[in-house]
Amino acid sequence: MIVLDRSALVAHSAQKMYALVADVESYPQFLPWCDRAVVSVSEPGRTVATLHINFRGLRKEFTTENLNRPEARIDMKLVSGPFRSLEGSWAFTALSENACKVELSLRYQFSNTLVEKIAGPAFHGVTDSFIDAFVRRADEKFGSA
Repeated sequence: MIVLDRSALVAHSAQKMYALVADVESYPQFLPWCDRAVVSVSEPGRTVATLHINFRGLRKEFTTENLNRPEARIDMKLVSGPFRSLEGSWAFTALSENACKVELSLRYQFSNTLVEKIAGPAFHGVTDSFIDAFVRRADEKFGSA
C-alpha cells in the first residue's frame, strides 16, 4: 500500500480552503491532469464524485464517496476505479482568521501489478502535486498574502 501524507501552511482561512477542496466540479479548471469531474450525489455531509484523469496520455477514472464536515475535514473512500483500495482525508485546522494548516493523507493500492506498472507512475505524480495545486488555486482565487 502506498501512503502519502502532505501538509501546507496556507495564508487563507480553513473555511475558504475547505470550500475550494469540496468544490469537486471545479477541479478541471486548475488541475491540469483532471479532464472532467462529475458529482453524482450531493447531499449535506456527503458527495459522490468521479474524476477523469489524463496524465501524460494515460486516461483513468475513479469514483469516491466523500464524507464532509464543513470547514474541518473531508474523508474519502473508494467506490470504483483501478484500485484495490483507496482512502484518504483532507483536514483543515484554523491557525488564525486568515491562515490554516491543510493536511492531505492518502492510502492506496492498485488492483493488480499490471495496473500498478502502467498507472502507478502517473498516479504518483498526480498525488504528489495535489496539495500544491490547491494552494496555487487558493492564491489565484482569494489573492496571496
